[in-house]
Amino acid sequence: VRKCSRCHLVAYCNQKCQRRHWKEHKPDCAEHMKNLEYLAAMGMSDDNDLETRCRNHSKVIKGVKKSGRPIFTLSFTAFGLVGPGLPIPEGVPSNFALKQAAIAELSTGATTTKSKLGNMKYEGSYKAYYDDLLAYESIWMSFFDHRDN
Repeated sequence: VRKCSRCHLVAYCNQKCQRRHWKEHKPDCAEHMKNLEYLAAMGMSDDNDLETRCRNHSKVIKGVKKSGRPIFTLSFTAFGLVGPGLPIPEGVPSNFALKQAAIAELSTGATTTKSKLGNMKYEGSYKAYYDDLLAYESIWMSFFDHRDN
C-alpha cells in the first residue's frame, strides 16, 4: 500500500492507481498542505497582531469544516493528552469535552448574518461549558490552579 507522499492522507494499492487519482486528489492535497504549513507557522511569526492571527486561524478552520474533513480537538494538559477516544487522565474534569467544544466553536469566529449575531448560534456550547463550570467549580478550579493548565 502506497500513501500520498505529500499529505499521507490517501492510500493507494499501487503507483498506477496513485497516478490515476492524482488529478482528483491534488486540490485536497494542496489545501491540506497549506493548512499544515499555516498551523506549523502559528506563533512563530514576527507578527504579534493577535487579532490578525486569530482571523487567519478562523479562516483555516472554516475551510476545513467546509471541506467536510473532521476536526479533532486535542488538548495538552499538565495531566496528559485529552481528545476524542482517549481515556481522560486523572486530574482532568470528566466533562473536559465541553471545554474543547466551546473552544472549537470559538475558533470558527464570527459569522456574517443579517441578524448580526455573529457566533451566537453556538451559544449552546458555551452555556453547557459554563453550566458545568458552575456545577463542578471545585473540580474545575483545582484543574485550572495547576500552573501548566
